[in-house]
This record gives sequence, structure tokens and C-alpha cells, in this order.
Amino acid sequence: MTSVIQPILEKGIVDHSIIHRLLMAYFSIAYKSSITDIIQQLSSPLLVKMIGTKDGAKLGILCVKQGVPRKKIIKGMKGHIDKIAYHQQGCMVLVCIISVVDDIKRITKAIIRKLQQILMELVLDKNGRRPLLQLLNPNCSHYFSPNDLAPLNSYIPSLFVKDHSEVSSQTETSKVEEPGDDEPKEDMEVTADEANKDGDK
Repeated sequence: MTSVIQPILEKGIVDHSIIHRLLMAYFSIAYKSSITDIIQQLSSPLLVKMIGTKDGAKLGILCVKQGVPRKKIIKGMKGHIDKIAYHQQGCMVLVCIISVVDDIKRITKAIIRKLQQILMELVLDKNGRRPLLQLLNPNCSHYFSPNDLAPLNSYIPSLFVKDHSEVSSQTETSKVEEPGDDEPKEDMEVTADEANKDGDK
């Protein structure tokens, strides 16, 4: 499947929803290394072309959450922040960026200041107000439906499995290293033997 997807991305043919569905399916089965390469390619102005569809917005959110050069993603949105904010699907990518990007200066310069310029219009728009509501009350179920919040909690299986296995491995290691099982038992047995010997004497 990689041999099919790579030429599509290289040619920038990412406007069609079927491509977005294909990429979502690919993310669910591909190995980490392959997915990382694809995310790197999408972390560019290509992503702006995709986030207008439901699957495209999900892809955008996944790319932002994986911590790849988010700077590239934000830079690729330059000149499109207002259009993205008004879009039903695209606005949730902005919500995700506001939620997970720690670089406050970059967020303020690239996104918040652009939204301030159209603040009144955003407040009156059902989609445009979502990034603002995320700033005021993150992931609030009063403002965001379960369908809105679901992509924000999504993950790429192959990347999640690695992280989960590391956590499990650390847990198992900590269990093995817990004091009190084997060595103390041996000490107790030796003590009992010594006591018996002393009794025989």
C-alpha cells in the first residue's frame, strides 16, 4: 500500500475524500516507520487541502497529536487560519493544536492573533467559536459533542502499541524487582534449619 500512497502524496493529489479514507485505513494497519514517513509528508501545506473532510480532519488531528514537527503543520496553515476556523471539520484541527501544542508564543503568533482579527465574526459562527471555547473550557461536553471529542482522543494503533508495551514492560520489571519474595524465603529456611540444629544439640 505504501507504493500506492507515496506517489499520490509526492504529486500532491490529496483533495479527494477517497484519498483521506485510504490514508485512515493505512494508519490503522501500517508499521510505525512507514506511518512516520507519511506523517512527515503530511506535515506541510498538503494538510490544509485535506482537513475539509471528516477523515481529512481526523488525519490532521492524528498528525498534530503524534508530535512530529508541529511547527511545520502550523506554518503550512499560514494564510488559511480564518478559513480553517470557519470550517465544520477543519476547526477541530485548530482545537487540537490549541490543546496539545506547548509553544505558547508560536500558537499566539500564528493562530490566536489571526483569530483576534475576526473575533466578533467567530463568536457568532457555530464553527468559528469552537477554538475560542476550547481556550476557555477545554473539551467541555456542553460545547462539544461526543463525535467532536472522539477524534481528539484517537490514536494510531502501531504507535500506541509501542508506548503501551513499554509501559507494560516497565510495570513487569518493577514487579520483578519488588523486594520480599525469594531472598527472604531463603533466609527464613536457613533460620529454621539452624534452629533445628540448635535443638538437636
